[in-house]
Amino acid sequence: MGIEEVISREAFAKALTTGVDVFHEDENSMFLFGERMITWFNNAENDYWACWNPDKPDDILIDFKHYSLISTALRPGKVKIMQSYPTIAESLPFEFGDAALGVILFCMLENEELTQIDTDAPPAVLKTSIEPDSDFEWI
Repeated sequence: MGIEEVISREAFAKALTTGVDVFHEDENSMFLFGERMITWFNNAENDYWACWNPDKPDDILIDFKHYSLISTALRPGKVKIMQSYPTIAESLPFEFGDAALGVILFCMLENEELTQIDTDAPPAVLKTSIEPDSDFEWI
């Protein structure tokens, strides 16, 4: 499944400009949501790292190789995606875009708009009536 099948350019642009709606409406559930987001980013096999913002207690910072890219403002019912610095999206556009996409995908998972695929699971094997041409069994 390609990313364009998951989110359109218009939805991506809207998420960057107005934020992403989430179902969590109180401070406690937003805190737990933030904890799950931090864990999700930090447990992924990539060069991104997330933590609570020490200067803004309801925000999460997302870094890429020690460059602060995104500040996510967690507000009841909404997650806003902001640049950590005014020119970071211009300086590191692919990294910023990937981090923003990660935030959006996490919100979509939390909203149950997506289901996470277990990448460690073995791939499904399709059974067909066609016999293989060789002695190899292809997975």
